This record gives sequence, structure tokens and C-alpha cells, in this order.
Amino acid sequence: MKTYKLRFETDPEIPPFKRLHYEEVEVPFKDIIQRGIHPNSMNQEASGRELVSLRNRLYEVLNDDVHTLPHLARIGYGEEMKESMCYYDRYDLTSNFARIAKQIRFADNLDYPQLVELATSRLREIWKHETARDLAQAVYPDFNDLRDFLKGKSPGIKLSGYKDIENHDLATIISIDDFEGQDKAIIALAIEWPNFRKTSFLSDIITDDGYLSLTKRFDWFGLEIKKEEEHSDQALIVLCEVEGDQVHLMPDTDADARKRDKAEAFARRWSNGTGKYCFTVSLDTIEQMLEEPDITITFDGFRYDDKNASHNEASLCIRGPTIGRFSVQRYPIESSTNEFIKEILTDYGVSMTGRKEALIEKLVKLATERYKALAPVLDRFFSDHTYIKVPQPERDKGKTFPVLADSPLDQLILGIYIVRHLRGNVVLDAACENPAVGIVDTAQALIDKKIDLDCDFIAVEQHKTMEVKP
Repeated sequence: MKTYKLRFETDPEIPPFKRLHYEEVEVPFKDIIQRGIHPNSMNQEASGRELVSLRNRLYEVLNDDVHTLPHLARIGYGEEMKESMCYYDRYDLTSNFARIAKQIRFADNLDYPQLVELATSRLREIWKHETARDLAQAVYPDFNDLRDFLKGKSPGIKLSGYKDIENHDLATIISIDDFEGQDKAIIALAIEWPNFRKTSFLSDIITDDGYLSLTKRFDWFGLEIKKEEEHSDQALIVLCEVEGDQVHLMPDTDADARKRDKAEAFARRWSNGTGKYCFTVSLDTIEQMLEEPDITITFDGFRYDDKNASHNEASLCIRGPTIGRFSVQRYPIESSTNEFIKEILTDYGVSMTGRKEALIEKLVKLATERYKALAPVLDRFFSDHTYIKVPQPERDKGKTFPVLADSPLDQLILGIYIVRHLRGNVVLDAACENPAVGIVDTAQALIDKKIDLDCDFIAVEQHKTMEVKP
């Protein structure tokens, strides 16, 4: 796999300084995983967030106070390097390295007098007309001041405007010594980007042998299984958790039948004959997998700038029957609209006059009368079918009990029965009835939501479920 190898090279302009050098190289797959070497394949992740996190971490290290030269930083020569505003640069690692190589010079134990001395020496080496002119104009931005300065060095010089300066070889008229005390101007002309860091920066972003690395190891990664002509949402992602030289593989198929078929084929090919969806192989085997044209490695979800970032979880929807869950469906409660309650009363020929309190009172009376009529039906059904109460998953209510109708009033009656026949508040048992609270009070408590039936029930006996309708 490819990564970057980094080192320092001597600055060709001012040798005491060093510049960052980078090159793309091959590195063994095991080293990528076990030593945390940055894989360049991560640079092509679809979201780009993995590379953004690397860029963020890279600049975080570069701008850390431990890598600045304190004497120079205090006077503006350790400026924080900000991220490029160029969209392409944000998703291109090479361009970010190029910016650092161009704009940052690295040194140790460098103070301001030494910097001035180095800059002055540099200008002596390249002293020519253009250098002398640029330095003079930087120190004397006003033309009259500039002319007075030059005439002071060469009284016979003729200057009526800036263009006349080009008629004279200033390198023979003035020297770098004429600008003693103009340190900032000298530094600015000698060094295009006077921004400095300690060489310790590099050791924080590479391995001992120079490979780009901002994490100790990769504890997980993913394998994407997809044919070239397939759309990305058809890809099967296999989550890989690393422990030493071993990798545990878990396919993320969810409920997608196509992905499940891919997972079965993948297991037949690589699970050492077990055929198991989840299996363990060596890192060497993973490297063999990556030679296949339809298998690529992915680090989707990994973040260099977030130590708490975690990988996505793999899920699998199990085929075959599941345990049926049942629950009391919608029934009228205190917050129901008057129109809803009136519809129920109308169906049974009950007067709809009165305010809401009167309507609810009529509803309780109706429910009580109908409960007494339907109690034998419910007793017969629940004598043959025992259920236990279980928590109800969020947003996943159980289906309708196969007894009574799926109507609001009948569901209220079913609720009354359940409340009165719960043994230990867990087992729904027709033989157990709690007479401590009357039918009227139970109905009222359900309507007022003083009793909560947001739960499910599962059958505990192997009876054939048959509908029982009155």
C-alpha cells in the first residue's frame, strides 16, 4: 500500500534552515495496520472526512506551542499556519505538504540576532541592483525620502521619478551595511516566508523510519466488496476488528438480501471452510483479499482529530420466524377529541350531548356494560392462550391481539381485562383476577392515563392462535 515518507532537506537558500521533503512510497500492509501508518487509500474515501481529520491534526501539531521558537514567535515569526481556502487543497494531501514545505523553515535554538545575521548573509550573497532597489524601497516607501537616501550615498545621482532608479546600478551605490538596524526589512527580503518551527515537529507525525503516522495503530478498518459496475449502495461492507495478527470479520448486511448473498459467497471463499458469516483470519489473509479486484479497504468513520471516534457497527437481519408480539391498540383517552369520543358513542346509540366530562362519563358507562358482556369471550380465549408482558420497543408497537375487534372501544375493553388479569404485573392469566379495583374505576384510570399499557405481550404456550370474535 502507498503512504508518504517525510524527511528534512537542507534549505538551498539558507543552509542552516531545513525544509520538509515528502515522497509517495510503498509500505507493507501489516505496517499500515500495526504501526498506524497513514494509508493513501484513505485519501480517496467518498466523504473526504478522513483526510480532513488528518489535515486538521497535521496543522494542530504544526501550530502547537511546543514546536514554535519562542523568541521568534513573540515577534511574529511563528505565525499560525491556517488551512487553505482552496477547495481542492482541502482534499489533497500533497498540496498541504507543499504549502508546509514552501512556507515553513525548520531550525532549533534560533533566536532573533541569529535570524538577522542569516538574513543579512543571504542578501550579501545575492546582492545586485534588484535586491538593493527592493530593500531601499521597503525602508523608504516615500520617494522623496528614497531620493534623499540615495543622493546621500551618491550626490551626483539624477532621480526625478521611480523610473530613473533603473538607470543606475544601485548595487554599486549602496550596500547591505547601509541598512543597519532595518532588521525586519532585511528578513522580509531575504526570506519569502519568515515563519519558523522546531524540527521536533517532524518526529510527532512520522514513525522512526519516516513514514507518515498520526496514530499508534489501526484497531479496525473495513472491506468494501463491490463490482465495478455496481452502485455504491450495493456494496457490502465487512467490519474488521484487529487484535494482534488476527482480524475478526463481521459483514454489515442489515436486511438487504443481495448483501446477504454477497456475505455468504464471501464466507465460502475466505472462512476456511466454516461458511460462517463472522470469522477470523490473519492479516496475511486480508492482504490476499485486497489483491481481488472487487475488494478494497476502507477506513470510513476513522478520525485522526477525534480520539473518541468509533467505527460503524455491523448488523444482520435474521431470516425465519420471529416471536410474535401483541399489544392493546389505540383506545379513547382523556386527551382524545370530542369528535372521536362522539363517534364511539354514536356507534352504540348513546347520546352525544354534554361537555367532554359528560361524554367521558358516558364512555366509561358504555365500556363497563360492554366489558361485562364480553368478559366470557375474553376468559375463553385467555384460558387457552397465556401471555407475558415485555417492554415495547420504541416506535415498534406489537400487532393486534386475535380477540375482539380492532376498534377503539373494544381495545379499551381489552385493556380493562388485561389490567384486571395481570398476575405479578407480568403474566396475563384468565384464572387470576384482581377485584380490588372495580371495572368502572379501571376504565376511568385507563382513559385518564393513570394506568399505562405501552407494553407488548408474547405467547408462552405452543397453541395455534385462532381469532375469537364475539
